[in-house]
Amino acid sequence: MRKTLWTFLLALIALGALAQTMPEQEVRKALGGVVDKAVRLTTKNGTYLAAVWREYKGGDPFALLLKRTSSSYALLLRTEVATTGTGEWLGEIRLLDLNKDGFPELYLTMQSCGAVVCGPPEVVFYDFSSKKKWELYVDGPVVEYPQDLLQPKYKPFLDFLGQQVALLAPKRPSDPLGDWRSEYGAFSEGRVRFVKLRPKYAPLSACPTDPERAGSIASQVKVGDLEVISYFKGDVVARDLKAKRCFRVFQPKDVYGWIETIKVLSPRKIALISNADPEDVVYFDPVALTLERGP
Repeated sequence: MRKTLWTFLLALIALGALAQTMPEQEVRKALGGVVDKAVRLTTKNGTYLAAVWREYKGGDPFALLLKRTSSSYALLLRTEVATTGTGEWLGEIRLLDLNKDGFPELYLTMQSCGAVVCGPPEVVFYDFSSKKKWELYVDGPVVEYPQDLLQPKYKPFLDFLGQQVALLAPKRPSDPLGDWRSEYGAFSEGRVRFVKLRPKYAPLSACPTDPERAGSIASQVKVGDLEVISYFKGDVVARDLKAKRCFRVFQPKDVYGWIETIKVLSPRKIALISNADPEDVVYFDPVALTLERGP
């Protein structure tokens, strides 16, 4: 009886010491490296940690799920984390037990950002019990959920994610250069090969991609009074120095396909060459204000 009581007291002391240890400290003790954020969850099946972790300062971040063992922690999941152009993680990490089965669910949010724009919020949701991982892109209030997540047994997950999506859905302010996607999204995605631009102009002082306030420039040319500038992980913008206004020329289909090189072939033909595929060339006519995909 005394031995059982002593064992119980030792377990309580161990749990108390664990509770006083910050989750970040536990991850560093188990793996070393740099921890951006860590959380802990204790269920009937054990103690779990989730963390955004880097092998070294400035390294690429990964989301980790670990389970406490008798001596340390066992790695259950490792998945990549998107960051800004400067390597900063913008997001949230949580451990949950929504269906009360004693096995954790990992909830992770992040955003991939370039010098000028950020992509939509991304959600990774991992259920340790079923070993299923789902990814969502929250580009508005309506999100396309994976078909297998719609099963009745996953209703607690879907209810939770629906609440989070409502919070994550971007409340976008009016863009002074207009909504490119609604007008020219088909061209960005390659479904049409020619468009006539109807630019929405903004004064240079209000241009959201003014070089003094934007990030790194990938390429820049000047044709007469017109500067054409592409931004790393961003858009292509034209600045009319004479009229003191700017307009958006082109927006890639995602932040990874930014225009790496701009070449002036003639006063009416400017080549926009993609970082993702150098053979995918868009030609801009600054006089007729047209875009055309090359052969």
